[in-house]
Amino acid sequence: MNNNEKINWREIVATFSSYEGTLGTFCNANHITKSQFHYYKKKFKNEDNNLQFHAISMREEKVTTEVTVVPADRPNIIIEIGAAKIYVPANEIAILSKLLKDLITNV
Repeated sequence: MNNNEKINWREIVATFSSYEGTLGTFCNANHITKSQFHYYKKKFKNEDNNLQFHAISMREEKVTTEVTVVPADRPNIIIEIGAAKIYVPANEIAILSKLLKDLITNV
């Protein structure tokens, strides 16, 4: 095959990795020269080294925060975040204040 346009060079280079014979026999069987093989192997390696992949998350998680203020006769304030429930004694203003500040900055 002298017409390089009809040869799938990526496939040729990939096929050689599982070939059990020598490079010479592989090239003869595929009607290519060793220099052609090395040229395309180097070309594809350089192209592949320039590729960069970055992982991105496609899933967006939304967390709902809900604060329920209960009447003073109840002993606890309940804070719900998603499926989690936080019970804070209604008379513990310092704990409640710290908890709310942390929730605002982190959720």
